[in-house]
Amino acid sequence: MYVEQVETLIWILRTFGSEDAGIEAKRAGSKLPDSLAESLCAFANTPEGGFVLLGVDENANFAVTGVTDAAKVQADLATTVV
Repeated sequence: MYVEQVETLIWILRTFGSEDAGIEAKRAGSKLPDSLAESLCAFANTPEGGFVLLGVDENANFAVTGVTDAAKVQADLATTVV
């Protein structure tokens, strides 16, 4: 995914003021959020799938908060989806 696509997804979230059926924002910090598996399962059961934006805080107008250890979060994500 390209930076422009991520920016567009965040713009959509901010414009509508909430997540929708195809875009989830998850504050990730140093670990995956507990609710991530549920979101991934929901997207896996829809024909269109969806996008999960890690390091984006829904409670702060979808501010990009980032992750503190991207390699760890990525490895944890890979383990979660297997």
